[in-house]
Amino acid sequence: MNIAVLGISILLALAGAPSAGAAGEPLDLASHRGEVVVVDFWASWCKPCRQELPWLAAMQAKHGKAGLTVLTVNLDRDRADADKLLASLGVNLPVVHDPDGKIAEAHRLEGMPTSLIYGRDGKLRATRVGFVPEDEAKFEALLMDLLTKGESDAQKP
Repeated sequence: MNIAVLGISILLALAGAPSAGAAGEPLDLASHRGEVVVVDFWASWCKPCRQELPWLAAMQAKHGKAGLTVLTVNLDRDRADADKLLASLGVNLPVVHDPDGKIAEAHRLEGMPTSLIYGRDGKLRATRVGFVPEDEAKFEALLMDLLTKGESDAQKP
């Protein structure tokens, strides 16, 4: 699945539903063409998500100027739970709220958190399910490969 298809599925799933990016708008994935994009699915009740979100925010801060963009999809039924967790963690990433799990269902998630990693060409390059701090270096190496080596040379987990 490429980033344009993901963007369409997110926009369709959000039709008529409250959603928010940094400014209260649905995530516009097409506008991120040419960037390496991580779309991360998370929930406040997910313990590994609580570890991953600050790390993803740090990756955004560290590699954003090189073309990395981290976007998130929250699966909490109550938006306040998501907002409370983000505030407690000091994380400020764009969030689309998916309380009915329509976006997650469309992508057949196998676990939480799940990160879909898209190359600069908009093609899905990797899917990571779960998060353990011991794998941070491998995850960052994958991002660096996509950011620096180009699509044909990037490793595929």
